[in-house]
Amino acid sequence: MAKFRPAGTMTGKSGMVQSGGKHGIVTAGAPKNAVAFVTSATALRKRGITFRQVWNDAGSYDRKNPVSVLRYLLRKTLPRSNRGILFWTLFSRRLDFVVIMCASSVYKTPRRLALVHRIARLRGAQVILLFVNCGYNIGNLAELVSARPGGPRRVALARRLVARPDVVPAAISPQACRDVEDHFGVRDVRNIGFAPGIAPADLTGELPEDPPMFINIGNYSHRKGQDLFLDVAFRCLERNPALRFCWVGKHVPRPEDVPEIARRGLAGNFIFTKTKSPPFDLIRRSSGLIFTSRSEAFGLVVSESMAMQRTVFCFEGTGGSYQVGDLGNVFARFDTAAMADAVLAHAARPAAERVDLAAQDRYRAHFSPEAFAERFSALLATVSGQAGASEKNALHHDGVKTG
Repeated sequence: MAKFRPAGTMTGKSGMVQSGGKHGIVTAGAPKNAVAFVTSATALRKRGITFRQVWNDAGSYDRKNPVSVLRYLLRKTLPRSNRGILFWTLFSRRLDFVVIMCASSVYKTPRRLALVHRIARLRGAQVILLFVNCGYNIGNLAELVSARPGGPRRVALARRLVARPDVVPAAISPQACRDVEDHFGVRDVRNIGFAPGIAPADLTGELPEDPPMFINIGNYSHRKGQDLFLDVAFRCLERNPALRFCWVGKHVPRPEDVPEIARRGLAGNFIFTKTKSPPFDLIRRSSGLIFTSRSEAFGLVVSESMAMQRTVFCFEGTGGSYQVGDLGNVFARFDTAAMADAVLAHAARPAAERVDLAAQDRYRAHFSPEAFAERFSALLATVSGQAGASEKNALHHDGVKTG
């Protein structure tokens, strides 16, 4: 059972209570949404920030740990068990901040989020709504919710919550910030970036395989741009039939079952495999990531590939282009011809030259656990004691500022 911690205390590495620091709750519906906090926990602790992670959903489990599996099964089977854990945690310990990681949940469970907000404010904690996505289908979701009984009230409640002056809206990339600002009519959404869960042991400098293989990771879907990936691959194979292309993710078909691949007789050039978590071995074997998502707030696989010294090819207008930055492999939206030219030029280099040291340098500077901890610490420093002092977030969007 969680023990109450008096104000002015924090938990150190040993679990002992130390003076100073900030303690809060990070609540998320899926493990991948909270990975930046989990992987940055040590770096945050060095800055005097500790947190407890509470799942909105059943969460995750460690299959090698029977206790972890049992807890997961209990959360999965007991009705709304995590809701009780979340609210108990709100009352049972010292609280300086509550981070609610959200996307569709802002419309699906607005009453729960509004209640979390009220309790947090009563306890003097700063509420941060951290959007992991706010593009692609959130507008459709709002319409679907509005069409149900009581739906318009739920949508209105969600929009009021995001616009409250004592709530700090934040997102994980500049594109996600713009999406939140445009959809909810707020401004000054803070960009705090994100960090993938990569252990130092995974940051090896292995050479890519020959013949070159290029990879993409994600659900095999229109949103993830499976058609764009195939178009780039076909263009490349017309000029270099030795190349290989791999897609890792859910719902992947067999290459020979994809009509266009079968018609061209190219099944031997494609590897489609279900999600491996994490697929770091395939990233290391590859010569680069062909990131074709149409809408993506932040591509974890982009930062993972950069961390492992692999070049990323992506389109403008997604979190991926923010992550790649000025490395020179960002193309006009859906310009598969230009992307294919760049992939072919990269594939023609010797294996040693396909190792991208600049990508790893950018990862360390902007998307490592230390970089995320620095940004989150700066966010807490700027909003502490300011909740309710400004009405700026209730203003209608009339500009873009991503911080």
